[in-house]
Amino acid sequence: MGVYWLLHYHLFRFIKRYDSVLLVLDFVFLLLIILMFIVPSRLANPDRSQDFLASGFVRE
Repeated sequence: MGVYWLLHYHLFRFIKRYDSVLLVLDFVFLLLIILMFIVPSRLANPDRSQDFLASGFVRE
């Protein structure tokens, strides 16, 4: 996840002006990065905790 965040950081460091469309696209990009790690762990262990966010990261 850190590699994607660093890519995002270095890419957006060069942007001088932006509008609401770019901000929305940026938000969607970061959301997809997060989901890329949460969804596979959730699919691999569907019978785990009901808490969606904690189920992929908390080991029992």
